[in-house]
Amino acid sequence: MTIVLFLVLGIILMLESSVMTLPLTLLFLITVTVWRRSFNILLVAFVSGIILDVFLVRPIGTTSSFFVIMIAGMILYQKKYELRSPFFVVPFSMASSMFYAILFPVPQAFLQIILSTLLSIVFFFISYNIVERSGERRRY
Repeated sequence: MTIVLFLVLGIILMLESSVMTLPLTLLFLITVTVWRRSFNILLVAFVSGIILDVFLVRPIGTTSSFFVIMIAGMILYQKKYELRSPFFVVPFSMASSMFYAILFPVPQAFLQIILSTLLSIVFFFISYNIVERSGERRRY
């Protein structure tokens, strides 16, 4: 399952760095954090942020710092909030997409925030169905 996650992350990194301006990597990392709840995701967030910085010709470390702060905040609040709920994932994704649009100015930011929120809903329900079918949910 980990290899599949890295393959999907690679595809998302390539899409975001070449075709789209939506924060797909951030939304994917949020979705993975919901189901994995591990500090190892911080390393993945840091490395994927560095890769995005290189591909998008941004100052090295800006995207990775943003990803690490968002994912660390999510991990730190996992005991206070139920992360595996769309009532957490959707507002968190919307807020993080808004901060991403503020930090890295994008054209038509409001539309991108709405699209990012809709994509986070799609990512969440796809991952929910995958986790339910594979039985990984019982591990937690």
